[in-house]
Amino acid sequence: MTLAEDNLVWNITKDNVEVRSIVSADDAWSQAGPNKPQKPDHTVPGQLTKEMLDGRWDISDVSKEMVDEFNKKYGLEK
Repeated sequence: MTLAEDNLVWNITKDNVEVRSIVSADDAWSQAGPNKPQKPDHTVPGQLTKEMLDGRWDISDVSKEMVDEFNKKYGLEK
C-alpha cells in the first residue's frame, strides 16, 4: 500500500498494480553551457500588470540586513 506523493504513479490493470516513482536529485544545479548566455530581450513586455505592481509592499527595511549580509558574503556590494 502506498500514499500519493509527488512524482509517484500507479499503473492499475485488472491483473496487476504497479507503483512507479522517479528518483531525482533534491539539489540540482544548472550547468554552464558551451555558449555565453544571451542578453535579455527588452522588447518583450513585462508579465506583471500595473495593478500587481501598484500593490507591492516596500519591505526593504525588513530585508535590508539579510540582503546586505548576502551581498557581503558573495562580494556583491556596490
